[in-house]
Amino acid sequence: MAPNRPSDQSGAPVTPEPAQAPDPTATADYVVAMTQELAALSRRAGLDLLAYFLDIARLEALEQARRTRVKP
Repeated sequence: MAPNRPSDQSGAPVTPEPAQAPDPTATADYVVAMTQELAALSRRAGLDLLAYFLDIARLEALEQARRTRVKP
């Protein structure tokens, strides 16, 4: 059974609007922190390839954070 979704007066489904767009720099910083922790956890568990991919994601997040801070 499908979950009940809010609808307007005509019965058409209503999609809620996001409250505010997330801050790109804060989001990138958060991704840096999380991928660093996850890579360390993966490495301790012997999941070296997963740790490698998480390290690559962390480096990309660092670059994105740097770019968003430099914008004029």
